[in-house]
Amino acid sequence: MKKSFLLFFVLAVLLAVFGIFAAAAESALFGEYELTSMNYGGTEMDPGAMGMSAVLTLNEDGTGSLTMNGAPNELPKWTDDGATVTLYNSSGDALACSYADGIITLEMGENYYWYFMHESVNPNAGKPASMLSKIFNDIDPMAGAHLSYEYHSDYLDSTSVFDVHAKDGAYFSLRTTRAGGYENVNANCFLDGTVYLLYPAEKRGSAATTVSLSMLNNNLLLLDDCYKAMQSRVLRKDFTVEERELDGKKFTVEVFPASGSTAESAFYFDETGKLAHILEGAPAAMPDLGQTFYTIHSFDDVVDVSLFDISGYTIE
Repeated sequence: MKKSFLLFFVLAVLLAVFGIFAAAAESALFGEYELTSMNYGGTEMDPGAMGMSAVLTLNEDGTGSLTMNGAPNELPKWTDDGATVTLYNSSGDALACSYADGIITLEMGENYYWYFMHESVNPNAGKPASMLSKIFNDIDPMAGAHLSYEYHSDYLDSTSVFDVHAKDGAYFSLRTTRAGGYENVNANCFLDGTVYLLYPAEKRGSAATTVSLSMLNNNLLLLDDCYKAMQSRVLRKDFTVEERELDGKKFTVEVFPASGSTAESAFYFDETGKLAHILEGAPAAMPDLGQTFYTIHSFDDVVDVSLFDISGYTIE
């Protein structure tokens, strides 16, 4: 919840500061600066893990832009005095950003900072988008998204099969878990701001909690672990590409290193470019959790909207 709150706060500040700019200036600090780190209260955060990407472009003629998650905002004026880069808006407001060693630091609030690194010192600048991003960007939870996959946890020594449906602000996730010779089937459903825990075989359930759609960035798939595993890496460029073999088959694998509280992960793509597996390591702070392994059956837009009708359930 804290990350969602911070994200909305930051976006509000940015929209206020970078609305419409005027005038021009010249500087030798032109180039692209990529958001590579965020710090709140002394805690380092990975922008990709928060679903955020941003590029600050300072043109040689004093104009520029700030692009956040693919949406550009024009910057018609900026100045610098060598140690400070100042961005002005049309109403006379200014945002002064410290500059040193190719890094521009934006103070977003009390004890909250964004760090933009110049392309000349950022080894990941200009790196092509990952195969993961191409798969992820085709998933649209509002227009209709269906995720089918298996999840194995080393820590629990259990396997769960998920069938997830999302469309128009409604969400249904059916989970069949097998562990120690036992099987359990339940579902999570989100409708009109309420999350329900359901038992489909018995047609009963309970209202578990309330969650506003805005708290989830209007994206109900953030309730799903597999989607979150993808989302936390999709904006990152610090990955390596390897060739690996699994069960006698060869895969192209994108490996994202551990970053902050985010564990190392590997995304396996088959010869057709389909995402087949995700291997996620244990967080550094909790090594006993072991690895988690996803086997992907399908990501498509075939949604069973009848699942969103829970009128036949007895809700406690």
